[in-house]
Amino acid sequence: MLLRFYLFDRSGKCLYSQSWNDGLAKESTVEVEKLVFGLLHSIKGFVAKLTPDATKGTFRHLKTQTYKLHCLNTLTGLRFVLMTDPNTGDISQDLDWIYSDVYVDTVVKNPLAVHGEPISNPAFAAKLDAFVHSRKYF
Repeated sequence: MLLRFYLFDRSGKCLYSQSWNDGLAKESTVEVEKLVFGLLHSIKGFVAKLTPDATKGTFRHLKTQTYKLHCLNTLTGLRFVLMTDPNTGDISQDLDWIYSDVYVDTVVKNPLAVHGEPISNPAFAAKLDAFVHSRKYF
């Protein structure tokens, strides 16, 4: 089951978030966004310290008893994050697709989009929603 999607820039600013089936109160959304980015930042540092070659250390997912956090870090510093049920398998290809076919097509190629600002493009939301609804883990 898919719970949540986040898109962060390199400084930790949440550019977009969407929830499905997670049961979080709306008031806690900003707090949760900060906690998720802090977790990602900490894990990235942890992986860099433990990996002999820092350029090859990559964090892909973290599994707990209640959720699994999947992450894609781009070369430009964007972080695409999906939170799913802990039994969900590897969905790194789905994150790659969200980046290349949803984000690039509806944000990067959009001349009206202001890069670094929260995404308000309805085409992005619609294409992301259609994609995740087509997945078996939704």
